[in-house]
Amino acid sequence: MTIPSYGEKTYWEQRYKGFKGKETFEWYGGWNTVKPFLQRIQCKKDVSVLHVGCGNSTLAEDMHENGYRNNQFCVDFVESVVKEMQKRSAEGRPEIKYETMDITDSAFKSHIDASFQLIVDKGCLDTVVCGTDVNENVSTMLSNAWSCLATNGYLLVFSYGPPEERVALLDGQATSKEPLFDVQVMVFNKPSLKVALEGGEYALDIKKYEEGKHYENSYFVYICKKLG
Repeated sequence: MTIPSYGEKTYWEQRYKGFKGKETFEWYGGWNTVKPFLQRIQCKKDVSVLHVGCGNSTLAEDMHENGYRNNQFCVDFVESVVKEMQKRSAEGRPEIKYETMDITDSAFKSHIDASFQLIVDKGCLDTVVCGTDVNENVSTMLSNAWSCLATNGYLLVFSYGPPEERVALLDGQATSKEPLFDVQVMVFNKPSLKVALEGGEYALDIKKYEEGKHYENSYFVYICKKLG
């Protein structure tokens, strides 16, 4: 079986080819999955949110419908999907903004003020890890995220990667950088294949990660609070 080239931009351009703003896909769950973690960090509804690697996720729309209407800014490096999401937003939720931007571009932070209280990443870091120059790109990505966050802001990373593969990247150990975030790790159960493909609610079993314990059929959430 050929493993998809998740780290390549060409893969995502092909994946979104033909997308016309209707069929969408949620990596690691949608609003009902994200909501408990917003509650955990006591996220207020007037929060400014940056969604990185947004793809055609409807998370920003669902958050908007649930009262998060202050400022939602969604970015992705695939121009075609961004254009379609811009059209979709303009028709029903013009407050949600979409732009073609790459979080691993060193110039990213020069275009955005440090005004966001929350950054949501559902699979973007995982994509970067699947590519080339991993340490350099992760370092740039996290530096950009840190710069875009207001004091005491949070970066929420939803990932399939376990802590032994992600924490060293997130806390700077693997990239020889100063720590940018205080990282806490949570675990939740994967949905059934039917729910993953068709959507719908399922019973989340959220737990605090325990080192040395084996977690099967689980996703991980890295709650990263800005330092400094």
